[in-house]
Amino acid sequence: MEQRDIGWYDRQLICRAMKFRGTTERAMAAIEIPELHTAWKGIRDGLVARGLSRGSSLRDEHLVWSTLSRLSGRRGIVHGCRAIAVDAELLDLLLAFCRAVIRFESPRWRLEPTRCPVCRLSRHVPRVLKLEWTRRHMEEHQQRVAGVLVGLAAGDENGGPTEMALRLAESLLECRRYNPDDVFARYLDWHRQGAYDTGPVTGRVLAHAFAGMSRRQAAEQTDRELEGMTAGCNAAHRAGVLAMGPWLDIDGLVQAAGDEARLTHGHPIAADTAIAVAVKCRDNMMGNSRFASRHLGAVSEQLHAEVKEAVSKPRPVLSQLLDPASPARTELHRGGYSPGTLRAALAFATTGRDPITALQAAKSFAGPANYCPVLVGAFLGARFGADVFDDGQLQHHPAEHIARIRKAAWGLAELWRPDAEQTHAG
Repeated sequence: MEQRDIGWYDRQLICRAMKFRGTTERAMAAIEIPELHTAWKGIRDGLVARGLSRGSSLRDEHLVWSTLSRLSGRRGIVHGCRAIAVDAELLDLLLAFCRAVIRFESPRWRLEPTRCPVCRLSRHVPRVLKLEWTRRHMEEHQQRVAGVLVGLAAGDENGGPTEMALRLAESLLECRRYNPDDVFARYLDWHRQGAYDTGPVTGRVLAHAFAGMSRRQAAEQTDRELEGMTAGCNAAHRAGVLAMGPWLDIDGLVQAAGDEARLTHGHPIAADTAIAVAVKCRDNMMGNSRFASRHLGAVSEQLHAEVKEAVSKPRPVLSQLLDPASPARTELHRGGYSPGTLRAALAFATTGRDPITALQAAKSFAGPANYCPVLVGAFLGARFGADVFDDGQLQHHPAEHIARIRKAAWGLAELWRPDAEQTHAG
């Protein structure tokens, strides 16, 4: 390895950085700062590569500071102004780390609290990068917002759920609020054009409305004709789109999801499943903020017992879901009964870290029935963002539909910017 001498200037730089150890520890939390994070990781890897065993992150930090202390001469290794030789690559990393530490002590680089206007996540970041941190954090949220509709389309192999979800999204984008009359009119217009893959409940409701019934009468008549067997998952398939509306808080989202389900499905279980889907998508969109996420557990306490059980049921690991003979997989519901579909979707969407693998596993599990993968796609899109699904993942849709899907998805995502003009539901 190339060796390099540590002279007086390098030691002074190291000594100065060591005075600001408290600043460094706080700065480590600001991992969005590439220079500091890269230098820190490189130093730790360099020390480990030289025979030092990796322990906890606290031990890694101790190794770095111990090394800096020795190089600065505080432990008697360097005497007077005599230089010592060190691996050049490691020394460059150490000095880059020290320069980053010192920079954080200048006024413009001092850490200050900043808060995301959407999820209220608070972080300490350098003053000079507060706007940049907010911008990048907002872009991550927008990715997740758009991911709900894009992921839903990626999971839907048959097309009907995507058509209804797309029309709901376009209504939200145009009205800037949830307007059930406008939404139902769009569904009815689709029925006139030759709707497909609507499911038996929604198809019958739209047929009754097309014949002259009001939307409420059509839903009630269908519920009577089917003797209350209207707890299917069609309403839940499109409910996640409501989470994309920035004007809906959790209470408003719960109300809108229930109203949306009742446009076509009279059974209360269908409405409660749609509520659970909408809230789960919103939780995923918000990420790990303790202020704005994990609402589903609280909301599910007010839902039907079967929906609550589907939400709270333990999740199998992905390896079990990939094995067709695994009991954890065979006990999942393949049909369209909404609580069973929700449970299966949560199992596939909350296990692996690879969204494409998880979605393909859900499609293999569900087969052509197409019930569970639609929800899995929406959940994964809200968790990982729209960009994980390229056009190849959407190729089962016509090209013009893909363009409409992305336009509506990113149109709603744009409304989440703090300076976007929004019309709030009254």
